[in-house]
Amino acid sequence: MKKLRALDFKDILQVAILCFEGLFPAPFDGYLQDLLWDLAVWLSYGKLRQHTGSTLNSFRVTTTSLSFQIHKFANTICPQFHTKETPHEENAQNQQAAAKKAKEAAKAAASGAPSPPEQQKKKASGAQFKLFSLAAYKLHALNDYLRSILLFGTTDSYSTQIVSCTSPTF
Repeated sequence: MKKLRALDFKDILQVAILCFEGLFPAPFDGYLQDLLWDLAVWLSYGKLRQHTGSTLNSFRVTTTSLSFQIHKFANTICPQFHTKETPHEENAQNQQAAAKKAKEAAKAAASGAPSPPEQQKKKASGAQFKLFSLAAYKLHALNDYLRSILLFGTTDSYSTQIVSCTSPTF
């Protein structure tokens, strides 16, 4: 499951409810099932090829419900779990730090200045703790989908997926 495309996430979401069932303790399991259900319903409304007044109204209600569920997830559920970086993220962060250190050393050597002293406060080794953030643009854009459908039509009319399937290979 490396380098997933958006289409892959849609497929994963369709089976996630069954896979996550019973995976978490009782107070969290039901809530996560509701969140996954709202995500799946919201995605279904977003992918409809034809909308009516009632589907757009249901889409608006589902978006409101999903927003509430995501806020509850971020504020109530996430603080109960201690999550950390994956080994891949940890390796990437270590490589970036090493490259930055090498660049600073090379810059200091080229200018003839003494090398900068080692930082007093070293970053803790190992995977860093990660928190779910509501600051992601994709969460703020959820409310824009309905307006986009009203202005431009359904999302299948301007998807890049169609182009990628029909593009010639040279």
